[in-house]
This record gives sequence, C-alpha cells and structure tokens, in this order.
Amino acid sequence: PHIQQPLCTPMSLQAMWPSRNELKEKALGTALGLITFAGAAGLLWRWRSQRARILNRPFALKDLAAGETVEDPLAELTRVVTFLQDVIIRPLDARLPGKPFEHDLLAFPFTPMVLVVGNHSAGKSTFINRLLGTSVQETGVAPTDDGFTVLQRHPTGNEVEDGPTLLSCPENRPFKELQRFGQPFWGHFRRKKLKLPEDSMMLYGLQIV
Repeated sequence: PHIQQPLCTPMSLQAMWPSRNELKEKALGTALGLITFAGAAGLLWRWRSQRARILNRPFALKDLAAGETVEDPLAELTRVVTFLQDVIIRPLDARLPGKPFEHDLLAFPFTPMVLVVGNHSAGKSTFINRLLGTSVQETGVAPTDDGFTVLQRHPTGNEVEDGPTLLSCPENRPFKELQRFGQPFWGHFRRKKLKLPEDSMMLYGLQIV
C-alpha cells in the first residue's frame, strides 16, 4: 500500500515558528515603537498645553515714543478691559472658591476716574482748576463745597447732571452701588460736563472727583 508522507516534518515546524532571538527582536522593536509613540504624544500634549497658555491679544500695544498713535483711545481701552475680563479674570474667578471677582465683573463699563482728596484749603480746587485750564471749582480758605462733584471734559458744551441721573449712568455702572447711601448722598452728588479750552491738560474720557 501507498504510504502518504506527513505534511509537516519537525524541520518544517521549526522553520514555521520564529526562534527565540527573533521573538526578542520583535518584542524589542514593539517596545521601542511604543516608547517612541508615547514620547511623541507627550511632546504633542506639552506643545498644545503651551499653546493654550499663550494669550492671543486682540489689540496691539502702540509705541508712543516711536510716534505711533491710538486712533480711538476709548475703544482701545474697552478692548483691553474686555479681553482681561473674559480671557483672564472670568476663568480664574470660576476656578476659585466663592467666585471672589463675580461682583467686580459687573462694574464694567466705566469711565476712568481720579479721586482728589484732602483737608479743606489744601489746594484741591486750585489744582483742579489749573488742570482744567479754567476756573470751575470755587476756592477759598473756608470750606466752599460740601458734596462730591464729578468733572468730565465734553466736546460740545456744559451740562450738569444731578445725583439720581448720575447713579443710573449706563457708562458708569459702579456709580449704581452708591444708591445704598440714600437721598442724603444723592443731593450732594453731581457731575459737570465741561467744554474746556483747547490747551487744557484735562483728557477726554477721564473723570475727576
């Protein structure tokens, strides 16, 4: 009878299975590949984290000393403050316990303000009049004013706003907080919008109290 030869011999099985050295080489190659992949992934994550920390400012800082100018200072200031609030302060406030900046974020928009304080006859009104370039505040040895007057330069004409009008000013939301002092304070609080001389040192978009 015809005897069929086996399909696989010990030599052929040995040839089919990789040797121990080959297995080690494959395992080493796989490990190196995983390490390379993990390293590349780590570098990518670190790069993206650093990119996320870069603040893309929507405004450009002007070099005034080099002759650069700002076309609309008020609009530029609004962009800067809005950027600081939305990109820096709000995310930070959301992560801190109790949201400590939540109340302050409601105080925008506002007009930059300088508060002049001192004893009577200390020269406050004289200093302000010199800054404005005209005599607006009364001066004297005795106290001449018992209230708070907000002075602001205006391009067209003079205008006086009483306390309630000023407390509800949409351009100065922080003034609204002063309503809690009641009518005795409102009666001693006002704002003067003034048309000043051309050579006045008083800036537009600035308030002096």
